[in-house]
Amino acid sequence: HRDTMPGHVTASAFIVSPDMDRMLLHFHRKLDRWLQVGGHDDGEQHPALAVLREIQEESGLNQFDFFGTPAIFDMDVHPIPAKQNVPGHDHLDVRFLIIADPEQPLAPGPSESTALEWVDLERAGVLMDEEGALRVLRKINVLSKELHSQSTTP
Repeated sequence: HRDTMPGHVTASAFIVSPDMDRMLLHFHRKLDRWLQVGGHDDGEQHPALAVLREIQEESGLNQFDFFGTPAIFDMDVHPIPAKQNVPGHDHLDVRFLIIADPEQPLAPGPSESTALEWVDLERAGVLMDEEGALRVLRKINVLSKELHSQSTTP
């Protein structure tokens, strides 16, 4: 829960196209930067359930699948600075890889996102420019190459 200190679990989704060439990012209203969708557990008590809610709230996507069953794709710990009456703390971010069709309509959550955009993976790295996100992008690139080589093997 978000009141647990000195840190608490969050869940995020790296949403990619089925060919894993593009990623959906949202421009986070409060943080003023491009990020993957995600956020706090709001009572679900399971990161996979929290990420399902966050995807729908922040992107408006209704049709998507976990890559895996849902399997954790990555984990990250990152510090959150103190703000107003909330002390600095850590987010223990459980990250999932999500597959979605980029042709679906998008609807940014007005309290969370000012924009949504499908971008190629290289551009996603430039926009996010944070080591934890870059690590995930490297993992997606490796996975994509493996999947493409399997599909072309006779």
